[in-house]
Amino acid sequence: MGKQEVLMATTFGQTVAEQEVTDLTSYFVETDEWRRTYAGDVDIVYGAKGAGKSAIYTLLHSRVSELFDRGVIAIAAENPRGALVFEGLVADPPTGKTEFQNLWKLYLLLLVAQALREYGIAPAISKAVIQPIEAANLLPKVSSLGGLLLSALEYVRSLMSAESVEGGIKIDPVTSLPIGVSGKITFREPTGNQQKAGLVSADRLLVACNREIGIKADAV
Repeated sequence: MGKQEVLMATTFGQTVAEQEVTDLTSYFVETDEWRRTYAGDVDIVYGAKGAGKSAIYTLLHSRVSELFDRGVIAIAAENPRGALVFEGLVADPPTGKTEFQNLWKLYLLLLVAQALREYGIAPAISKAVIQPIEAANLLPKVSSLGGLLLSALEYVRSLMSAESVEGGIKIDPVTSLPIGVSGKITFREPTGNQQKAGLVSADRLLVACNREIGIKADAV
């Protein structure tokens, strides 16, 4: 083939990594960023559009089995292809920093709890974590990532709304449930009386998971 034919037959793949999951592994160059991310040494991959963030995320997602063999359970928080989970927040985003922080905490907690339930890891801690989440109807037996994110957002907003009205969480003496909220998960450390009523903070649940199984949340 001449130079012109070679150039005409050459392809550099799709414009975005998400559209070439099948072929990406055959020509992806393993950079230092990729190796460090795969090894678990990197928490955040930062870069402009086209820097390779999606390629790294897509490859991690394609190597879930390899990671599992190393004792690592990789949980996708975003769909590598198709409808984007966080796209729905564009039209109706959290109203401030606190709401964003609480949404992230609860969404990650739901992802971890879902994995605990699916893989049957650490039964004792799993039960303590999963029970309050299921009681709040935040973790149905079958749910998409988008569904989990929406559930987390609605719960965060209902809790923050109740706190703004009441100046804090109040417990119904009859039901022992927080007034105006459908569950017992809070984003503040509950008082002694609230703990007796069964309230538990999202932070405490995350700490318990991290202590027992070790959580590493990476952002790409």
